[in-house]
Amino acid sequence: GEIKMSFGIKAVAASVVSAALFVGLGAGTASADTICTPGFTAACPNNGTNVLQLSLESAMDFNSSDGIADTIYMSPSTYIDPNVGGSAGTLEAVGSDDLNVIGSGTDKSFITSAGTGNQFVVNLNSDNRKVDMSNLTIVVPASFPDSGGGGSALQANNGTFDHVDIQNLNDESRGASSLLGNTIWKNSHIYASQGISLDYAISTGSSTAGKLEITNTTIEDSDWGVVADEPDVPVVLKKSRVVDPQNYGVYLTKGAQFVMENSVITAAGSQAILASTGNAPGESDIDAQIRSSTIVAGSDPADVAIRVTISGAFGSQNADVSVSNSILSGFTNTWDMVTPAGPGIGTASLSFRHSNFNPVGLPADSPVVDLTGPGNINADPLFTSATDFHLVPGSPAIDAGDPADVGIIDDYDGTLRPLDGDGDGSRIIDMGAFETAELVNCLNTQSACPPPVVDITAPRVSKVKFKHGRSPKKGGSLKLTLSEAATVKVKFKPVPAKKKGQKKRKTLKLTRKAKAGANRISIRKRKLRPGKYRLTISATDTAGNKSKTIVRKVKVKG
Repeated sequence: GEIKMSFGIKAVAASVVSAALFVGLGAGTASADTICTPGFTAACPNNGTNVLQLSLESAMDFNSSDGIADTIYMSPSTYIDPNVGGSAGTLEAVGSDDLNVIGSGTDKSFITSAGTGNQFVVNLNSDNRKVDMSNLTIVVPASFPDSGGGGSALQANNGTFDHVDIQNLNDESRGASSLLGNTIWKNSHIYASQGISLDYAISTGSSTAGKLEITNTTIEDSDWGVVADEPDVPVVLKKSRVVDPQNYGVYLTKGAQFVMENSVITAAGSQAILASTGNAPGESDIDAQIRSSTIVAGSDPADVAIRVTISGAFGSQNADVSVSNSILSGFTNTWDMVTPAGPGIGTASLSFRHSNFNPVGLPADSPVVDLTGPGNINADPLFTSATDFHLVPGSPAIDAGDPADVGIIDDYDGTLRPLDGDGDGSRIIDMGAFETAELVNCLNTQSACPPPVVDITAPRVSKVKFKHGRSPKKGGSLKLTLSEAATVKVKFKPVPAKKKGQKKRKTLKLTRKAKAGANRISIRKRKLRPGKYRLTISATDTAGNKSKTIVRKVKVKG
């Protein structure tokens, strides 16, 4: 079973004594390099050679500068770094030896903190030590502050993080907020719990050059998904998904170099991708490439897919964003270009080729948007459903990518690219993050074709009624009726987000599984500040059919 270990002052002292009893257990000289904490397991057995340490921090410090790389196996347990001593609630790697920390699984091994300040749960920033982690979850505790800096899960330097999830329990805290040097982040889930949100999910650091590569990672419940703000740290986002960010799916600034491949951004609260330049010292041009990706709008038509902003100040830098083999769906305005002209002011460019999008943006006649690239279309991509962005047979995006583009060899799922998805005998890459299977066998053998979709009826939402107490402390409720069982998504968006003299109000998003007939969704107290909101409601049934979006103007009394 799971072993939970919380080390207070007395427990720390006891653990040091206990750990000392085990230092000599088959350890011999400094040649020991396999450490088990807080107990032995099948992966790290009591074989007379492995060393037992009762604390993860003591395990990380054990023989940490003997010139031999160390491996730590963490048994099913929760390590809570105490809010005492030099580390003050932050787990730190001390020493010079490279280190590999291996958990028992993201649902079995947890690292968290008893700290109460603006700090990291885990700080692995060491110029002399490379630390890798895998198969565990880092938890940002609710004890971190809610404002004025909420702390974050991790800072790291030149590490590989494989199946390292981040769970946030504290509003306004960040995830992997400072990844320095050459960092690989893969097979991860970064999310918030208990109705709160992350600030940044993943962002680059500022002191060490290198490459940040993010693969097979899902980011949910964040304000900003991926932040690239260092010219010396190029960021590659591959086979990943940013789900419903409140502000930006990807934020690029200060000379960011960014590539997005086979990835998905859905329902960004402001823009799916924001590229913003300035004239700060050391800042350089932004270069962003969006390749074979799918970007889908939310319910607010004012949101845009890509926004490029050039500072109007003298010495501001340039920004170049290119889109290829991609699908940008559901946007009233695909782009928003803020590009003032003048001596010494940077320039912007946004170009599309072999992509499916609505060729309209702000301003409509922007001279810096290039729509002349070959192969662009504007058509319903025919997704499998409102939440499944695979393409159904007959989609205009199948085999519609660049025939000469052979640089991307597989898709989001790992399916080989390109395939002959329309059965015409030619293998051409599809637009978007997902490649459609070969159609040849289906054309020749009827039994190989997928069965027809039976349920094509979208659920209906009716009898919507919102009620809130006379004070945010009272909470409220939302009543509605469904024609069939469905998943209901509700969003309260402040209008405006902030008034003069008031604090900024946050957008509240709720997702509930609801039954056919009358339903009541509770609004927890203090979740909605006083003021006006734009309420949007939609429902999606198990077949993926989505209802019409219901829009209401509501008010929360103060």
